[in-house]
Amino acid sequence: MPSDNNKVPAVSGPPDYPEPPKRPNVPTTFEVHVDCKITNKNMSTEIHEYYDYNNNRGLLHQVQDGEPFYLYYDYNTNEMLSIFPNERICYADALSTDKNTFLFGYEGSGGKGYIFPPSGALHFEFDDETSAYLGPGVVRGIRVRRWYACQYVDQMDATVNVYWSFSDPNNWDTAVGYPEIPVRCQVNGVATEVRHNYTHNFTHTYDFLHFQNFITRPDVFETPDEIVCPGRKNTKALPSLPDAFSFTMEAVSTANHQVTFLREWYDYQMQLVRLEYSPGPAQMLKYGPRPLTEIHDFSTGVAYIMDRELGNCSVTPIERSQLGDVVLSGDLTTVHLRTAQQFFYLDKVQPVYLGQKTVRGISCDAWVANGSVTNASSTWEWCFRAANWTSVEDARAQTGSPSGTPVQMKLLLADAQYDFNFYHFVRADPDVLRYDVSSCFTSTRRRKFDFAVSGQFAATVQKNLRQFRVAVQNAIIKVTGLSPLRIVEIQIGSMTVLSTSLVEYWVVSQPSSSTATYPNDSHGVRDKGSAEQPGHWK
Repeated sequence: MPSDNNKVPAVSGPPDYPEPPKRPNVPTTFEVHVDCKITNKNMSTEIHEYYDYNNNRGLLHQVQDGEPFYLYYDYNTNEMLSIFPNERICYADALSTDKNTFLFGYEGSGGKGYIFPPSGALHFEFDDETSAYLGPGVVRGIRVRRWYACQYVDQMDATVNVYWSFSDPNNWDTAVGYPEIPVRCQVNGVATEVRHNYTHNFTHTYDFLHFQNFITRPDVFETPDEIVCPGRKNTKALPSLPDAFSFTMEAVSTANHQVTFLREWYDYQMQLVRLEYSPGPAQMLKYGPRPLTEIHDFSTGVAYIMDRELGNCSVTPIERSQLGDVVLSGDLTTVHLRTAQQFFYLDKVQPVYLGQKTVRGISCDAWVANGSVTNASSTWEWCFRAANWTSVEDARAQTGSPSGTPVQMKLLLADAQYDFNFYHFVRADPDVLRYDVSSCFTSTRRRKFDFAVSGQFAATVQKNLRQFRVAVQNAIIKVTGLSPLRIVEIQIGSMTVLSTSLVEYWVVSQPSSSTATYPNDSHGVRDKGSAEQPGHWK
């Protein structure tokens, strides 16, 4: 309530017009730049204002003394987010109790908050007893209509004189095509400083520039990338991740100005990972510069590293590397296959939904969280394909949901940024035939088996040879309990007798190393089959 000294007086002085024009109709959505001159403080500030009445939200981008500041008003979640983008600092507060709601206001109803209606958001809403039409005029060279009102501002405990100027629809055409747009608002008054028990005169002038009755960027209400607001409400759960998938990844290191690529097949149930990549400097010392295929069998703790050009194979315990599939036990001695959550570094953080953004032209849902990498503070951002987008691979999906398709993952450190872009992500059990390590075993380290399939199934087998080979391998695994990597070179032939299908396959010896430890840097390149010892059949 106003103090006794600042009660709103009745208007006197402005001329009366027998038939004043109707007050301008402020649109329910608008975007405008406001140049604010605070004359009594000899300063100015610039505000880019976004107002969205239909979606119950508002946004201010302010620049003062060269420093940007963003203020997000989300009435649907009762949150006000204050962001200093240069410092990457954000504060989350309850909108219903925050003191910075003067501009867009706060109206509570039915336990929910609402933004001021359009005229209220511009503070162009006043009663007839304390307002008047002042007639035409010219402001900044623009023909305008002018209004006056006497208002009380609770936040300042002040009675103010407000002078509004809107473009004259009969004498001025606006660039945006909207008939009447705000041009200037001037506020004069006396403010009370309660803490210091004194009053002072003030004059504020607000010039409205580039006003438009729409918002140019639909994603402007999304908070900036890689900025975490502690205490912010998470409005959307992360999509579920599949236990089996494959993808091609592009890793971009801005610090090193380097781009690397990796093709990966991942199967948590089988405890298998296949990786295809070009080696880095450290790996070249061991394996040479040629493209490598690396298969990790976590059920035995063995890694098979194959030179795709020469056919060489090295068999070694799985070690920690930069390939991302290994996680160490608590005692730092035993390696385990990462879960899907761990693979995407989602296991030790609490991501908060940012909203939708566009990545590589694809609409994505984005989440952000603070975390740590090798004891250094970091910020992670995950972008998953939005539900209204599809992929040709969706028909092959066997696990998870389409929204569980990652498009990009970002890691921001104090001195570096890494972008991981995912392509051709398939949410399906990878083909077990891809995990073929037969080239790592000599003929003396393997045994051949065969069996026949009744001729009544011959036509079905011949039409689906690859699927049948996968089914044979899965059946052998189920019956024998062997690792999938030990069942190799499955061949399907036919016998003229009764058109019977003949299945032949080899079972290779189990590698002598059944555990993987770290650190262990003593494993060099080995000749084909050198990890095997005669008679080690299990």
